[in-house]
Amino acid sequence: MFKKIKNPKILIIFLAFGIALCSQQTSFLKVLNIPNTNEEVEKDKTSLETAINLQNTLRNIAKSVSPAVVNIRTEKTVKVQSPFDDFFNDPFFRRFFGEPQEKEQKRKAQSLGTGIIISPDGYIITNNHVVQAAETIIVNLNDKRTFKAKIIGADEKTDIALLKIDAKGVKLPVAPLGDSDKIEVGDFAIAIGNPFGLNWTFTFGVISATGRSNAVDENAPFKSYIQTDVSINPGNSGGPLLNIRGQVIGINSAIYSTSGGSIGIGFAIPINIVKNVVTQLIEKGKVERGYIGIYIQDVDENLAKYYKLDKVEGVIVTDVQAGSPAEKAGLKPGDLIVKVNDKNVEDASSLISMISNTPPGGEVNLKIKRNNQEIDVKIIVGKRSEEVADINRGEPWLGMRFGSLKDYAEKLQISSAVKAGVVVIDIDTESSAYEAGIRPGDVIDMINNTPIKDLDALTSFISKNKDKKQFLLRLIRGNRIYFVAIEN
Repeated sequence: MFKKIKNPKILIIFLAFGIALCSQQTSFLKVLNIPNTNEEVEKDKTSLETAINLQNTLRNIAKSVSPAVVNIRTEKTVKVQSPFDDFFNDPFFRRFFGEPQEKEQKRKAQSLGTGIIISPDGYIITNNHVVQAAETIIVNLNDKRTFKAKIIGADEKTDIALLKIDAKGVKLPVAPLGDSDKIEVGDFAIAIGNPFGLNWTFTFGVISATGRSNAVDENAPFKSYIQTDVSINPGNSGGPLLNIRGQVIGINSAIYSTSGGSIGIGFAIPINIVKNVVTQLIEKGKVERGYIGIYIQDVDENLAKYYKLDKVEGVIVTDVQAGSPAEKAGLKPGDLIVKVNDKNVEDASSLISMISNTPPGGEVNLKIKRNNQEIDVKIIVGKRSEEVADINRGEPWLGMRFGSLKDYAEKLQISSAVKAGVVVIDIDTESSAYEAGIRPGDVIDMINNTPIKDLDALTSFISKNKDKKQFLLRLIRGNRIYFVAIEN
């Protein structure tokens, strides 16, 4: 690349010239009149000092938290289809080559993610989807050490997994956990992770929204996401979302994207939800969720006006399950729930999140409005099962919302001869159900030949038939009974 200088005298002259040039740098800049300060910025000392202080804070967060952020690499065996399957399955080629032999092909699939060390002895939080079905989990630390990790427990509904590595007696750096209930829109937010395999990448932004749910996924009510404009990309999953104090306030989990990369809309699971999940995984090896046994719906403008609310928020109890904690505490249909433990209830998703993430046996204090009076109701939270849940009646099924027969029979003048079923109380005019002729006031008492005697039966049916695409509904309207078929 360079020719070897054979004459030592030439080399000495060359070095001397270089040293002289460096020593003359100040004079050189003076000759060219090149400034080394920005006078416009420097004259506003107060603003500059504020910005420098913020910059120093960000540097300190990066230095202190990055050692507790880990790179997670997983490997698992996946089945793959042969690229020639379609070729040999073609009837024309079967005539010449015969029936294709089924040969299952497998390959190793790798994925990348991020995690956070939360204890000196090696507990690590990450997303469930990062490690799900992994056969091998490798954890790389900031100091280049590598460990094999095992899964202590995982919770699919909140997308949280707890890992453990053997630190071999060495005390590991730990990320401090904050309080996600205290965050507000506009707060600074920071992410550290491994986007696209670019390890320990630091990005900075703000909290864009809180309590995001249905825009993300079907399990979102159990998460109630924090939305941020911090750059989050594939590989950031499982990494920390931090506040300006360097505390973890969320676990980065999802992005909203049309391209597969960040467009400034990322989602993190609030750390208070994560704390509850992790505690139960350590103590019990599984997660138990709370329920109180009510059916609910969101408040709209008309309901807010009826209940004399200053803004459209809160949740209305549409029905109470017999023998449930809510019934024992005295909750009734028509009650408006406005607060849980002094925290505002914005909508049905936020209420479900609050109750679900309360351990069974715990007590919650509900502030409700009944007959224009505010009442405090204490409820001992029960244990949620897959079949028992607090159902958001504001969320439609096939474009329909439902109510109980006992609550709507008189109001909608339903015949007293109708003893079982659920009432359609609202319907989306663009839904397939509306196109099939279903209207508010219709009673549905059978779906796919399964009797639907009440809201509980409907809830159970929906939970067991999430993957079905076609439904046959029996309707009762006035004196008529007939069937309609609907495609999902």
